[in-house]
Amino acid sequence: MVTACSVFGVSVTLVTAVWVYALRKRPFEFLAYAMFLPGAMAVAWSALQGNGGHFLWTLIGLDQVVRLYFYVSIHCYCVVFVQVWLSKQKQ
Repeated sequence: MVTACSVFGVSVTLVTAVWVYALRKRPFEFLAYAMFLPGAMAVAWSALQGNGGHFLWTLIGLDQVVRLYFYVSIHCYCVVFVQVWLSKQKQ
C-alpha cells in the first residue's frame, strides 16, 4: 500500500512538472489546469487497479453516510446503556 501511494505521488508530481515545463510559454491561466491532474490521475489510477467503483463510492461520499450511521447508532446505544445503568444504580 505504501509503495502504491508513493508511486502515485511521484507519478503525479512528474506529470505535473512535465506539464508545466513543456507548456511554460503558455499563459498562467492555461498552466493552472495542472491543478486538475491529480484528480484525473486518481480516477485513472483507480480504474486501472480495478477499484473504480470503490473510488466513486468514496468520492460521492456514500461511505461517509454509512460511517455516520454507524457512529450515531453506536452513540445512541451507549447513551441508552449508560441511562439504564444509572437508573439501576439509583435503585
